[in-house]
Amino acid sequence: IEIEGQATVNALRDIPQITPFATLLDGTLKYQARLQLKQGAPNIRVYSDLGDLALNLPAPLTKARGQALPTQFIWHSDANGKAEFNLQAGSILRAQYFFSPNSTGLQQITQGSIGIYSPDTATTSSPPFSLPSEGVSASLHLDTLDIDQWHHFLNSFSHDTSTSHSTPAINDYLPQQIDVKVNTLKVLNRTWEKVNAVITH
Repeated sequence: IEIEGQATVNALRDIPQITPFATLLDGTLKYQARLQLKQGAPNIRVYSDLGDLALNLPAPLTKARGQALPTQFIWHSDANGKAEFNLQAGSILRAQYFFSPNSTGLQQITQGSIGIYSPDTATTSSPPFSLPSEGVSASLHLDTLDIDQWHHFLNSFSHDTSTSHSTPAINDYLPQQIDVKVNTLKVLNRTWEKVNAVITH
């Protein structure tokens, strides 16, 4: 099945895999989608340039309405309840998550990886992107990173309680380990140059 249409942010809140992130969106999503059923399990591919959607995120992921950011969402699932979610937004964001049902049959994240890159540091070749053996990791290859801005954002984001109990909690999507390569790092009103670090929590 191929579908072309648009959806408001309120409609996106009803999609379990998007629910935790709906508060970060504003506007309307125009999209092209393809849906396939394999042994009763949905496989979904969605493309949008996000032109009519604003992203309320710290730099470099912030985006105003009217700016295009070609983005693809892919959701693969099987009859056993296992699933894989992939997201690619231009050259600045890539994310991959694997899900398995727990003992109660609810989906939980088993592995995940996030890559965030500044447009001016991204190249035609993909930066390193690999999955941890378990949990979620992230790689940040950026020209400038404002830690204070991201810390404030993550604190408010992780304490959001709007997620349904039938979907993974917001904290499950966040990385436990972050590999940082930044030309200019801003933290506690200080600036550091050429920073390579691994952050765990």
